[in-house]
Amino acid sequence: MARVAESVALEFGDQLTVAKVVTRTMEGAKRYQKLAKCLGRKPPVPSILVNGNLVFDIIPGVEELRSILSAMVNARNENGN
Repeated sequence: MARVAESVALEFGDQLTVAKVVTRTMEGAKRYQKLAKCLGRKPPVPSILVNGNLVFDIIPGVEELRSILSAMVNARNENGN
């Protein structure tokens, strides 16, 4: 999933950031626990969260991910954020 997310993210330049959480490290485990607390449950592995919201709990196709991220970036830009 990381490869899909990273490859699609490159298309958006500085409009979005990919943060990979590796739960085998202490830092990653702590980040995972913070995400779980925000979601109210443990996020599935693998998963993609956008702005703290679970968007994918399976590996999406490149086109599907690109479409969702494009819509989110466009909505954010329209709202002036």
